[in-house]
This record gives sequence, structure tokens and C-alpha cells, in this order.
Amino acid sequence: MKLSEKLYGEELSRKDESVSEGNVTKISKIKNFLKNSFKRKKKFVIDTSIASEEQVWRNLIKEANENDTQIILTSLTIRELHALQRYNDADGQGARHLLTAAAEDDKTFLTVKIDESLPVPDDCLIKYCLENKKKVILVTADKEMTLLVRGEVETRYISHQVKKKQNSEKQKQGKHINNDIKIPKEFNPVLKKSEAPVAYVDGKMFIKYPSDANSLLKLISSKTELLIMGPQEIEVHVEDNIYMAFFQEGMIVFKHYRIISCAKENNAILVSSQEISPGNIRKIMNSNYRGFLKVFLMKYDNLPVT
Repeated sequence: MKLSEKLYGEELSRKDESVSEGNVTKISKIKNFLKNSFKRKKKFVIDTSIASEEQVWRNLIKEANENDTQIILTSLTIRELHALQRYNDADGQGARHLLTAAAEDDKTFLTVKIDESLPVPDDCLIKYCLENKKKVILVTADKEMTLLVRGEVETRYISHQVKKKQNSEKQKQGKHINNDIKIPKEFNPVLKKSEAPVAYVDGKMFIKYPSDANSLLKLISSKTELLIMGPQEIEVHVEDNIYMAFFQEGMIVFKHYRIISCAKENNAILVSSQEISPGNIRKIMNSNYRGFLKVFLMKYDNLPVT
């Protein structure tokens, strides 16, 4: 039994014999009003993917104020927005404006620290929403995240279709748009043999960390998944996968190797090699790649803009 029902139900039962029919009707209305006032209004949890949709999140601020509720920025989302704001593209500009709006409006925006220990950052946000599904509405432009929580968490999916349509019209008119956004390009659309970042000691293969200290590697084997942020003695085997990311001329270079032999030459297949604008990480279709690159960007978001 709800608190309002218990308190005012007992009050009504005590006064049942002493009130007129008209007063019973009035008390019944008051009782219903109090019951409704006890209902908890859901808060909006926003994902980094809506940063560039400035009109969407500004309308959300207005909606939150009109309905006396709040917008939740998780510690993870704040870090991701901080990393994005350094770049001069739609995501970077949106992230700057959103962080400014949140910093200036402590009534509408609520900061919540969440568990960030999961390997894929998106999973941390999903976990928080699942744990608080009766209290929150997830607002995201991420298709995968929307599908993963469907049926469990109330979700508003924000489509980029309107923006794409507008850009298409501008291109037809001969206007140059989004000059700062570089679309990810595949250097190796076909699998090819390559040399993985490994070193040989006594006939065994070990991870060879690049000379660039601002690199991130990930070893994925049948037994473990391990992030590598500096020189370590870690043995690798055939069938293991290695992700590598580093900055080059303001872009993120990403490579995915699969070990196929213990030979010193052609010991791996280069599964994927991409050059990606930091603001376009969310456009990567492969969720494993996207999660790895989000971690990379968060680890090195103190780098200067180049």
C-alpha cells in the first residue's frame, strides 16, 4: 500500500461517519490529487550520441522544466563530451554547448557517478539504465543501445535522418557542408597478410608496444581481454586478436590484427585499418571497435588539438 493511500485512507475511515456526502466527494478528490503527487516523475538520461542534435537536447531542457523533472548526465557521458568538445565538427560544437548548458543550469541537470568498470563504455550506461529503469528515460541516437534496452528501459531514439536529408539538399544546391568532418575510410577493404606488433624472445611471441606513448592496444584471446597502455611482457598466440589505436595528424589510426602463425613475417592478417575523426567514433558500425576507440579517446583526452 502506498504511503498516500495508507495515511489518507485511514483518515477517511475515521471520519466516515461524521462527513456529509458532499464532503466525501471533496475529500476523495483531495485523496486522488495527493496520490498523483506521490508518483515519481522519470528523469531523462542522455547519451553522448545526441550531442550534435542541439535542437533535440534544448527541447528536452524545456520539457524537463515544464514537467518539473531533470536531465541526468552520467560521469561517463561527461567524460565523453569533454573529449569530443576539442574538435571542430558538429559533435565537438554540440558537446561544448551541452556542457556549458549543464554547467550553468544545476536545477535541470543532475550529475550521477556510475560504475565505469565494464570494458565497453556503452555497457556502463546501459547497466545504469537497467538498474534504474523505473526512474529514467534513455534518450539516445545510438541504434545498438536502443535495441539492447528495448522492452526493458523506456527509450527515445533520436534519428539522424532529418539532418542527413538537409545535408543532401545542400549538396544538390552546390553548397559545401561539414568541411571539418572526415568520414572514416577503409585502407584495406580486403584481408591481407601483415606483420603484427609482436617481438620474439626464445621462440615465443610477445606484444610489442609502439614507441608512441599515446597508443592503446587490446589483446583478445580465447581466455582473456586485456587493455595495454605501456610496455608489458604479454605473450600472444595463434588466433589471438590485437587492436591498436594512436593519433596521427589529428586523426585516430585504428588497426585490427589476427595472429595466424608464429613466423617472423606475414604472421598476421590485417582485418581492418581505418583513419577516423575523433568526432565520428559513434558512426563506426562494429560495436567492439567503437567501444575500444571510446576508451582510447577517454584515456588520452588531455592531448592538444592538432
